[in-house]
Amino acid sequence: MVPRDLRCFVVVLLAMLFFVCLPMFAAAQDEAEVVVAEADEDTAPEVLSQRRSALYIAPVYSFVFDGETHDALGDVYGGHLAFRYFLFDHFSVGAALSYQVGYAKKDRRLDYLQYRQISNWSTTPFYATINVEFLPAARVNPYLGLGAGGLYFAMEQSPEDIESPIPLEHNELSLAEQRLLSLLVGKVGLDVRINQNVGIGAEVMYYYVGESSYEISLPQVKKDYPIDVSQLAVHLGLVVYY
Repeated sequence: MVPRDLRCFVVVLLAMLFFVCLPMFAAAQDEAEVVVAEADEDTAPEVLSQRRSALYIAPVYSFVFDGETHDALGDVYGGHLAFRYFLFDHFSVGAALSYQVGYAKKDRRLDYLQYRQISNWSTTPFYATINVEFLPAARVNPYLGLGAGGLYFAMEQSPEDIESPIPLEHNELSLAEQRLLSLLVGKVGLDVRINQNVGIGAEVMYYYVGESSYEISLPQVKKDYPIDVSQLAVHLGLVVYY
């Protein structure tokens, strides 16, 4: 038969072990729950906040629609900077500025003479837009926009290899034009968020400018040449969200 003192000792020892081990067990349980919660956070998809404003920086390629203008001036390349501020859930306002340059050589015949025309030109569109944002809180957000502003157009032309029965100086066929033209804009855009602050954006823009003209005056010839720099522009670049 087990002595009474020994039985009391065993009961007290078991009670002490219980009260010592219970907090350790509870702490182990809490630590396990924290580890599981951290694992769940790591594997859970990132919750993105709704866009508040977006700064867009991109290279740009433009194609001039008018065939004669495109043949004379060539394609256009440059850079594009735009900003959008989200007023409401599905509406934003924006402002944008681009700078584009072109270079072309073309053989030209003008009544009694022919020569090779070298063209250097640039366009600087600047405008404000109103945009409809379809999924402003989603990772992928398509949008449409309409805008208006101006386009600064600068062109320089110079000749080489002149063939003429009448002696002509190079400066008689040289031209320097600078125009500030009104501009209407339509665009389709898409931005894809990589994380809360950075994404990739793409836009297709239509710039409507309208027709302008320049003049060449020679000893026996005076002609107006129409130019229309209405163009389709394509951007693909980086978006930074604030």
